Amino acid sequence: MSAARFRPGVELPAEQVTANRRYWESEESVNGIAEAMDMSKGRLYELLLPFDAELACPSCGSSLGYPHRTARLRGDVECDHCGYEGSREEIEGAAGSGGSGSGGGTAGQDAQAGDVADAPPTPVARELWTPGSGATAVSQRTLAGALLSGLAIGIVIGGWLRR
Repeated sequence: MSAARFRPGVELPAEQVTANRRYWESEESVNGIAEAMDMSKGRLYELLLPFDAELACPSCGSSLGYPHRTARLRGDVECDHCGYEGSREEIEGAAGSGGSGSGGGTAGQDAQAGDVADAPPTPVARELWTPGSGATAVSQRTLAGALLSGLAIGIVIGGWLRR
């Protein structure tokens, strides 16, 4: 398990452990947790980590996690590394069937002529940055720079067209 996932017993700063334990191990509201810990909801969200689902990503092999409590209740898991999103049930079902294709081969074996190899699920692109999403400040700055550049180019072209 990487430090990017919360699981009881993982070593984190005390404030972060308390925030994650209250969030993941109770039904207390986010507002209630933030108020009880004397912090803003924004600060609380900064401290929260996805809960470790104890499953490997079928796409890249990294650790999967639940991004929030509703996802955990539904069994919806995400990979911070490649962006894969799926359900725990699908992943466990595929693992239970051995992940074999129509030719009966197993993962790690070469496909025989006529066999169809299993392809990993296509990663789902993220639309917005969320805590624990794997997006970095650099990628946020790059996006902001691209948006501002596009705006500037649009203004220049608009000025030329008015002449």
